[in-house]
Amino acid sequence: MGKKGPLLSICIPTYNREKYLKRLLDSIVCQKEFLDTDDVEIVVDDGPSSDNTESMVKEYIKRYWNKIKYYRNSVRIGLWPAFLEVLSLGTGKYLWLIGSDDSMYHWALSEMISVIEMKENLKLILSGRINADAKDLNTRMEKYFFNWFSELSYYFWSLKNEFSFIDVCFTFISVFCINKKYFFDAYEKLLKRWFKKDDLSGQYFNFSLISYSDMKEWNIAVIKEPRLIEFTQWNTSWHMNNKIRKDLCQLYFFLVRNYKVSFNCKCFFIKSLLLWSSPITLIKNFLYKIHLNKIYDYFAKLYNKKAWISR
Repeated sequence: MGKKGPLLSICIPTYNREKYLKRLLDSIVCQKEFLDTDDVEIVVDDGPSSDNTESMVKEYIKRYWNKIKYYRNSVRIGLWPAFLEVLSLGTGKYLWLIGSDDSMYHWALSEMISVIEMKENLKLILSGRINADAKDLNTRMEKYFFNWFSELSYYFWSLKNEFSFIDVCFTFISVFCINKKYFFDAYEKLLKRWFKKDDLSGQYFNFSLISYSDMKEWNIAVIKEPRLIEFTQWNTSWHMNNKIRKDLCQLYFFLVRNYKVSFNCKCFFIKSLLLWSSPITLIKNFLYKIHLNKIYDYFAKLYNKKAWISR
């Protein structure tokens, strides 16, 4: 690495996902921003896995010894503490938390780094994911910059029915890239003002909560197009889960109590939360799981078209 260290750390918590992790690593190490510069490092935090994750990652380290770090826990510490741990191991100015069952498109590092370099003192960059089976991948360039949370929330509200992208507001894996200093400063402030350490370590959406917690004056970027991350499996356990729904509501109420958000935006966020944990979402996940997503997509597009006409 250069004297100042990398610009971007790809932080990957993993547990028994050897096959998926290999796919993710292959999608990163082939990009020129990783190969030809010192701007990018990879940090893998292992569960510890009982499969061949350790030996597989060490093979990559042999090839890219100064650009990949591997840390293996001696015992399971839990998913959310693992997120905080892998982020603390990253030495880059920006930390990109990536799910080990996702992968990057070949333009992902170029797009992320270009946005980081486009505007000074960015605190947070949000980007979208798309399903591996998607046929309508859009590669046109759409980037937006915001200074206040009210601007960002109004932007999300103005997107109307694009809930697949709205999910970036309420999730953490693979869609958040954050300034390291800002993130850990915000974490310390949260521990002093709002939460005990155990509260945050057990909170399902702790990464989102920390990321959004200190935004009185800030700079944020949204990469709407092209999508940077591809995910390969629908995790139905996320939906209709009481703990997740409770933590999600905690994040929402924290945001609306601490920042000026219009009534319309509040309604929109509530609608998003309801969709997250509704029977409709369960049906969607089931259809996607059995590869009948075209049926759902057809009726969703029909509904959205009628909703648009009625506005």
